[in-house]
Amino acid sequence: MKILLIVKIIVLMAAMEASGQLSSTPPVVIWGAKLPEPSSIFKTIKSKLLADRLRPLLQDHMLIAYFAPLLTAKDLSCLESDSFAYLRKEEPRTYYNKVHDPLLALETLLALHKQPLVWSRRDKMLQLPCKKGHIYAYNFNSQNLSEHDKFMESVVSDLTACQLVQLYTAHGEQTEELARRLRRIDRLAMRRQLAEEAAENLQMRSGFSFSGRNANPENRNQSVVILRHPQAIVGLSMIVNALEIRVGLSVYYEREYIYMSEQDSSLEVKMNDDSDIKKGVALIISTPKENLHIILSNVVGNWRLKKLDFMNVTYRPRDLIFYSTQFSFCCQSLNAYSKMGGRISMHSFSMDVILADNISALDPDYITKPCWSCESYLTPGLTQAIFTVTILVIIFGVGISLFFNMGLNYRLPHGNEPDPFIKFH
Repeated sequence: MKILLIVKIIVLMAAMEASGQLSSTPPVVIWGAKLPEPSSIFKTIKSKLLADRLRPLLQDHMLIAYFAPLLTAKDLSCLESDSFAYLRKEEPRTYYNKVHDPLLALETLLALHKQPLVWSRRDKMLQLPCKKGHIYAYNFNSQNLSEHDKFMESVVSDLTACQLVQLYTAHGEQTEELARRLRRIDRLAMRRQLAEEAAENLQMRSGFSFSGRNANPENRNQSVVILRHPQAIVGLSMIVNALEIRVGLSVYYEREYIYMSEQDSSLEVKMNDDSDIKKGVALIISTPKENLHIILSNVVGNWRLKKLDFMNVTYRPRDLIFYSTQFSFCCQSLNAYSKMGGRISMHSFSMDVILADNISALDPDYITKPCWSCESYLTPGLTQAIFTVTILVIIFGVGISLFFNMGLNYRLPHGNEPDPFIKFH
C-alpha cells in the first residue's frame, strides 16, 4: 500500500511539474463584448490574464460560461454550414486559441464576486433572470457540438434585453488523462488490500482463521455503483463486514463481502431538522444484505462522519473524520470498528451532500464538488511518537547543558577587591 501511495504521489507531482509544458489549454470563444486580440494564435493566455480581461465587463454585464468535456481548435474551425450556426453569427466575438485552465479563471472571478461555483441545471438555464454582475456556469456532459450550439441559442432567446457576455470552452484533455491514471492506481491499491485481507484469513493472531462467505473478491466485478438522491450522491463498490469470533484464546474472523448493484441498492436521506440540512443528516444506503446508515453531524461549518450503523451494530472510525461542506468526501477504503471487535470497510467510497435548495443531485448535468481525501499522512501514533521524541530531546539537551556548565566561574576577579580571608590555626 505504501509503495502504491508513493507511486500515486509521484504521478501527481509529475503532472504538476509537466503542467507548464503539457497543461490543459483548450480554446475559448467569448461573445457579447470585444476583448483584446492575442498577438499570436500560438501564444497561451494565462488564467489570471483572462480573469483580468473579463472582470471589468461584470460591472455592466451578466456572464454565462459553457464548458464542454473536450474542445479543440479544429472543432471550432469546422467548415460545414451547420457547424456552430448560432455562434458564427454572433458579434462582437473574440477567439483565444489556447487558454491555460479556463475553469481557474472562472473560479477567480467567482471568488472576487463572493459567489460559489454552482453548475446550473438544464431547466434553470432556460429560465435565467437578468442579473448584472452575476456568473452562471453550465457543464455539457455530451460531446455533441451541434447540441451545444442549439442549447446556447435557446438560453439567450429570453435574454435579448440583457447585457450579456458568454463564454464557450472546455475542461481540457490532460485532466482526464491524469484521472484515468489515478483510477488505475486506485484499482491496483484495492486489489492489493483485498489480497492482504485474504492472507489475514489464513494467519491471524491465533494462528489460523476462516474467511467466511464470498471470500474471493478477485472473481467478482468491483465496479462503483452511483446512488442518487435530490440532496446527496454516494458512490460505493463493496462492503466488507468482518465479525470477530473468540473461542478460548483463539480469535477467528468471518468476513462477508457485500457487492453493490444498481438493482438492489438505493439511497435515502433523513435530516434531523427538515427545515435545515446543516443540523445533521443520515444517509441510508440500501444494500443487498441490509440498510447501512451513515450519520453525519455539522460541526463549525464542517461535516463530521460520526458513526455507521449496519445490521444492528454501531461502528465508529478510530480517527475523527471532518471535511468541509464545500467539498465532497472520497476514500479508497473507509474503516470503522465496533465495541465487539468487528470491522466494516467500504471500498471506493465517496459522498456529496447538497446544501443548496435550488440544486438537485438527480440532475444529470450536476458535477460533484472537489474531493476531500481521507488519506492520513500523520497518524495519531506517529504524532505521539514525534511529541515524545521532541520532549526527550529537549530534556537531554537541557541536561547536557547543565552538566557542562557545572563548576564554571562566570565572575571575573577585580583588582580593587580585598584578598580572600583565610583563617590559619
